[in-house]
Amino acid sequence: ISDLVRHRITHTGEKPYTCGACGKGFSQNSNLVTHQRIHTGEKPYSCGTCGKRFSESSALIQHQRTHTGEKPYSCPDCGNFSQNSHLVQHRRTHTGEKPYRCGDCGKSFSWSSNLIQHQRIHTGEKPYSCGQCGKSFTQSKNLIKHQRTHSGARPHRCGQCGRGFAQSTNLLKHQRVHAACSQQTACPECGLSCCDRAELELHRAQEHGHEPYICVECGDSFAKSATLKRHKRVHKPVFMSRLGGGPLCCPHRRQLLDLLAHHLHHSCGKRHRGVVRGH
Repeated sequence: ISDLVRHRITHTGEKPYTCGACGKGFSQNSNLVTHQRIHTGEKPYSCGTCGKRFSESSALIQHQRTHTGEKPYSCPDCGNFSQNSHLVQHRRTHTGEKPYRCGDCGKSFSWSSNLIQHQRIHTGEKPYSCGQCGKSFTQSKNLIKHQRTHSGARPHRCGQCGRGFAQSTNLLKHQRVHAACSQQTACPECGLSCCDRAELELHRAQEHGHEPYICVECGDSFAKSATLKRHKRVHKPVFMSRLGGGPLCCPHRRQLLDLLAHHLHHSCGKRHRGVVRGH
């Protein structure tokens, strides 16, 4: 095919080259060859540094810049970028351009990914699902935050007292406590400084397993005084009379509602290890 014929196709919109797998048409044979690699999985272009393979030479060139650090696309206002598409998106922070518009409410966005996330408000789509409880979310970052409620992960740590938080916003709130306090108390185990005694006891409980609050009825220990106070209810005669008048079983079930639900469900008849005293 001559260069003139190839050029004329750009005006006529003709697409004489058709993919046999999906029926998509192309104006040039080279574009069809590149497209067919989607179906065949062929990746003929290999990175000489890390071995990663690509279906298009342009994708390999972009990838190689991650090794060389080359950033040939420059923003006249601030910095350089490795890909032209990244520069185009970045320029919108300066120009305020928002080319992606929601068809339901008319709200506009600078990036197509933000539009896709926004449209889930209208569609109700929640594609990110928790594998443990089934709860779904519109954004992957919200799923990651939620999963910490199951795993107990606290990746955001305070540099002053070592306390961990599941979310960075809670860490920022906590750090204001250190900024505001004038007299600090050192941890006897590790020497970290805490703003007050309550902060110190919480740190020792989380980091060193310290449980200073002991129940005189059964000997169970707790990290917080509020937890001990809640636990003491299980020793009250009024509470136990509702469960048959005898001492409670299963001392590890410290929560009042857990104990009640457990006994009503099992009616196990075992005895609590402590001795119940009247008040």
